[in-house]
Amino acid sequence: MDDRSTDGTEAWVREHFPQVVYLCQPDGPNFAAACNLGVTQAAGEWLFMLNNDTVLEPTCVAELVAVGMRQTSVGGVAAMLRFYRNRAFVNGLGTYIPPHGYGYDLGIGSLDVGQFTSITEVPLLCFGAALISRSAWNQVGPLDTAYGFYYEDSDWSYRARRAGFTLLAASQARVYHKFSASLGVLPTPFKVRCVTRNRLRFVRKFLPHRVAERRMLRYALEDGAHFMLYMLRRQPSLAWAIVRGWIEAVFQTPTIWSIRRRLPSICFAPVGLDALAAPFGLPRLKETIPYLTADSVEKSYKPYLGGEDTDGGRRLRLLIISPDVINVNMGGVGMRYWELAHILAEHAQVTLATPGTTSLSADRFSLRVYASGRQETLRPLVNDADIVLVSGFIVYHHPFLRHLKQFVIVDLYDPTTLENLERFAARPLEEQQALYQVGVATYNNLFALGDFFICASEKQRDYWLGGLTSAGRTTPEVYAADPTLRRLIDVVPFGIPEQAPQHTQSVLKGVYPGIEADARVILWGGGLWDWLDPLTLIEAMPQVLAQIPQARLFFMGTQHPNPDVPPSRMAMLTRARVAALGLEHIVFFNDWVEYAQRANYLLEADVGVSLHGDHIETRFAFRTRIMDYLWAGLPMVMSGGDVLSDWVSEVGLGYTVAPGDVDGVAQSLIALLQNPADRAQFAPLVEQFRWSQVARPLLQYITAPWHNGARTLSAAPSPTVPATAFWRLPYKALQAIRAGGLTQLRRAVQEYLAWHLSSRRR
Repeated sequence: MDDRSTDGTEAWVREHFPQVVYLCQPDGPNFAAACNLGVTQAAGEWLFMLNNDTVLEPTCVAELVAVGMRQTSVGGVAAMLRFYRNRAFVNGLGTYIPPHGYGYDLGIGSLDVGQFTSITEVPLLCFGAALISRSAWNQVGPLDTAYGFYYEDSDWSYRARRAGFTLLAASQARVYHKFSASLGVLPTPFKVRCVTRNRLRFVRKFLPHRVAERRMLRYALEDGAHFMLYMLRRQPSLAWAIVRGWIEAVFQTPTIWSIRRRLPSICFAPVGLDALAAPFGLPRLKETIPYLTADSVEKSYKPYLGGEDTDGGRRLRLLIISPDVINVNMGGVGMRYWELAHILAEHAQVTLATPGTTSLSADRFSLRVYASGRQETLRPLVNDADIVLVSGFIVYHHPFLRHLKQFVIVDLYDPTTLENLERFAARPLEEQQALYQVGVATYNNLFALGDFFICASEKQRDYWLGGLTSAGRTTPEVYAADPTLRRLIDVVPFGIPEQAPQHTQSVLKGVYPGIEADARVILWGGGLWDWLDPLTLIEAMPQVLAQIPQARLFFMGTQHPNPDVPPSRMAMLTRARVAALGLEHIVFFNDWVEYAQRANYLLEADVGVSLHGDHIETRFAFRTRIMDYLWAGLPMVMSGGDVLSDWVSEVGLGYTVAPGDVDGVAQSLIALLQNPADRAQFAPLVEQFRWSQVARPLLQYITAPWHNGARTLSAAPSPTVPATAFWRLPYKALQAIRAGGLTQLRRAVQEYLAWHLSSRRR
């Protein structure tokens, strides 16, 4: 039953589950009307009312039916709702309506250790997960569609009880509920208006006049206080929602009087109040033992409860700290956070912090600048955040982040420690060891700090789970909350833009000097990092030219846009190899392509290439450039060994070759240049990797974040890289001159000074 969704659900269900009868509720969104329409199409003796933001245990339905069959005159059976992300804790076992406040979930917040097994009956059902008897539905009638959302299930349950039906409890029928995932956890104008109007409708519809009048007076006082509170908090939309709720309730008065005249007099008997307020032997919230500690409620659980005590109805404030520049030119890390900030800004107040300066601006989120290593430039942004996303060596350069009390997301997208094994392989062994120890200590700090971890692939997730286990984070408490450990670490790979790439201007063919209009362009889509293997591609080019003289090779980036990143050794070796083979007329090097311009290069290219060596970094890599190739439908030649090369082979998007296989690279390039691949076959994989799809675990977290119980707030400080001995500085200077002349010497001096200043700040 689809209540007028707008997220493509219908198309997805019809494609993947064609056997499912899919109904669309035309007058929505209206939960009550959707349920009524679904019942008219159902044929069973039992009707299962279930929200779309739930996950069932395999035995849930069987438990519900077993309880419902135990006695006659059963109106319905309440399932045991637990929180999806705090699975040991109760979301509710049925509901009731106290003399003041709103409808209440029985047992909410309780740690379930078996104290609910003796509960056999509930006052009212929650249609988030409830089994309804068909005979009871036929006698009681459908839901009152005037409620729309909220109180519609209480209305039906009350009518069922007054008609003599029993509402039972099935404490073993467990349903895990993503609390308010559809309508939002925090107060919204829509939610405030509905609950204000609907509780007035409920009491006026059923309670005796004098009782209803007393209830309405209490509600008026409560709503007046809420109105003033919202105005003081500068939330006029929520305050006005209360006023609208009362106005709509007043306009419903003639309809309610008409309904009361048709209802049996028994519906207004005082004994009927027991069905509203009596907890039926279930311990009240504050008396439930064991219960969440006050500290847990304050820091971890309140976002689930909603109401005025959360964050005043505002969206949570998310700070994304990028360790890399966010600018016109940016590398993969910067691109990742730029795109994620746009997606997450739909659900949180996002601030994206970038080191250095930037000429970019953003409409949907705040783009701020900080200085790497200077905590006074970053601390104000952190203090103003509810959730902080960190990655890489941010914590190393800003040690105060080790003591964050906010919710912390740690992005493990880039396995830097493995990259650095190859990056620093040419340095003296003692320096390699020191750098390695810094990397390990930094990641141990991240393991201790994070509440929620994300990475780029399932293979990476297995790798990081080993680190988290070693750090003591996969505890029984974490496992009890989620046996899959997705609540601890989930996969958020690099994504693909929502819009298809557009060619806005010619940049290569017939435009770039040396690349003719009829050229067949081989594109190296990213940087020339030390763990990659462009040398094999250079060695293969003579064979390619012999078959396809129009072939041209273009490197999109050789100098990282972050001025703090020195030129890679591999970039210098690649240029030298091109010169040695006399290929300068067919191989072209570009400093860096602007992020907004990359589509033009991708769409003019004929083949994309990504090659790497045979080392451990490859196994856990997730190449950003491959996602760009997918986006543009660009067939590719890749070295095998990583997760993306496996996909390329399986789907037929190009060829994979063994690392270092010159002949294999040459033959693969020739084959793709002579017989271009059908770019339409890229579409299914592209849809899978849209940013809006891959960011879903993050979206779920930022709307209802949690602190991890095993988190360590005071991580040990990271070791520092020992200074190069003074007597070795002339030798390092000579090495720099040999590698890249005076330009490389200048960059090496700049790098040394930047490191020296950063070390002093720490």
